[in-house]
Amino acid sequence: MISRLSTKLLLLLLLMVMTMMKSPYASATIEMEIQPETGLTFGEDGFMSIECRTDESNPLSFALIRNDSEIVRMQHNKSTSTNNVIYNTDNFHCYANGQNNSYVFSCSNWNVTCNDVGSYRCSVNDIHISSAKTLAVKSYIKSLQYVDGSSSGRKYDGFSCQAVTGLDPGTRVTFEWETFNLRSVLTEMTTTETVVPDSGKCYSEVSSFLSVYIPKIMDIRCSVFGESHCK
Repeated sequence: MISRLSTKLLLLLLLMVMTMMKSPYASATIEMEIQPETGLTFGEDGFMSIECRTDESNPLSFALIRNDSEIVRMQHNKSTSTNNVIYNTDNFHCYANGQNNSYVFSCSNWNVTCNDVGSYRCSVNDIHISSAKTLAVKSYIKSLQYVDGSSSGRKYDGFSCQAVTGLDPGTRVTFEWETFNLRSVLTEMTTTETVVPDSGKCYSEVSSFLSVYIPKIMDIRCSVFGESHCK
């Protein structure tokens, strides 16, 4: 009875070892890095890149997934020993690079749009999937400009601070203004509030205007979204 039990255990152990040998993807892991970490900007500076690193030394396929939809697929070609893009729904440029028993899949996009906002994951061999990372819209100051009141229809001269944000419409945004005299001494600090409009896009522009008497000011600073611009 004991001999039969030992034989069964030995056969079971042998079967487990053979199964592991037939499954080269069992221990594969995927790490994903996404840029820019601070979020997307649009226009001439719009850019994003995703790098997926796996310890699988010979992956047969790779897929980039956004919001649960596959947007890029690469397939290994045995005859040429290359990884070729066979499916690409957007403006991504992707390539693969083998590095010391690992593989790196890199995808970049120089023409980002609101479609690129979302949650991303990497898939290798249609089995292993990375943790999700979200790429949102960056909130930042776009410009700080002096405004001539007479030419802009305003009663007074001043400065306009314009910013871009991905915050939801209706969200209140606080601008902080600081003015300095000729000795660089802070003379005034004030805040203004504005409401994010509904632009119909994934981002909106918000602005704040501050009336100032130019001769008394050497410097002015606008701060919002953790950024500051000086004029």
